[in-house]
Amino acid sequence: MKSFWQFLIQDPLRKLIALALTVVLFAVLNEGKQQNKDINAVLLNVHCDDEVFLSQANTVIPVRLTVRGSESRIKNLNTGDITGVLEISRNTPGFDSGTLHLPLSADNFVCPRGIEIIDIDPKSVVLPVQRKISREVVIVPEINGRPRQGWELREVGCFPETVLVTGPERAVNNLSGIATEVLNIRPEETQTFSKNMPLRNPMPDEYTFNVASANVTVTISRQVNIRRQLDNIPVRWIFPQNKSLRFTPAKSVSSVTLSGSQAAVGKILPENILLYAELSDPVHMNPGEHEITLQAVIKNSDGSVKIVSVKPDKIKVKCEKQ
Repeated sequence: MKSFWQFLIQDPLRKLIALALTVVLFAVLNEGKQQNKDINAVLLNVHCDDEVFLSQANTVIPVRLTVRGSESRIKNLNTGDITGVLEISRNTPGFDSGTLHLPLSADNFVCPRGIEIIDIDPKSVVLPVQRKISREVVIVPEINGRPRQGWELREVGCFPETVLVTGPERAVNNLSGIATEVLNIRPEETQTFSKNMPLRNPMPDEYTFNVASANVTVTISRQVNIRRQLDNIPVRWIFPQNKSLRFTPAKSVSSVTLSGSQAAVGKILPENILLYAELSDPVHMNPGEHEITLQAVIKNSDGSVKIVSVKPDKIKVKCEKQ
C-alpha cells in the first residue's frame, strides 16, 4: 500500500497528463463510431407570406428522417431535437397553377451539431395553394320573430354595413354576405332598439374578419296598412286533358291588389303571385264560350299580406272541337 502511494506522488504532473490523454483517446474512439437512426414524426412547419393562403391542415407536415451521427450523440436524439421549415411565397415556382410540388432536402431541417440527415421520407410534398385576398362583404342581420299584431318591423340596419373578409381568393370572391347571429324579436317589442351582434364566420379556418360584430338597429312602428296594385300578372291556364278540344282564352293577364303593412307589401313582387284559371266543370267541355273565375295566391306567404281583388276576376275562354 505504501509503495502505491509512493508511485502516485512521484512525478504527479506526468501521471495527470497521461490520464487526460487516456480520457481524450477514449472519447475520440467512442465518437468515431457512427450509427444511423430513424426519427419518426419530425414536424415540418410550412411558413407562408401574407399573400399566400394554405389550409390549416397543411401548415404542419410530419416526415420521417434517417440521420447519422456518433453513438453518443445519436443515442438520446428524438423528434423534438430537430426542427423543419418550408418557406412558401407567391414567387415559389408553380404557385399560379394552384398546386405546389416541392422537393425536401436537408436544408429544410436544423439538426444538433454532429448529426447528418441521409434520407427523408417523403422526399417531396404536394400543397394546394391560393392567393390570399381581402374584400368588403355586406353584413346581413339575421332576424327571427316579429312584433305583435298592430305593430310592424319597419326597417333593419346595421353598423358597419360591411366587413373586410380575408381568405382564399375563390371562396372570398363567392361570398354574397356575412350573417350576424340571430337577433330574436319578442312580440312585446314596440320600440326601435339596437343590439351588438357577433358575426357568424362560416369557415373560421379560412376567413378572418376585421370586425367581430355589428350593431344591429331594428325599427318598429305602428302598422299602417296600404294597398298596392300589381299589373300584368300572367294567368296560368289549367286545361282538361282532351285532345279533341282546343281552348283559346280571350286574355292571359290580370291585375292583383294587395293589402298589408307597407314593409310587407313592398316585399311582394309580381313573380310572387300565382294567378291561375282551371277549367274543371264538365260544362267547360261543351263547345262555345265560357267565363272562368281567376284564383290568386301569394307564394310562400306568412299571412301578413292579403289579396283583396283581382281585376278582371273572370276571363272568357273559347272551346272548339279540333
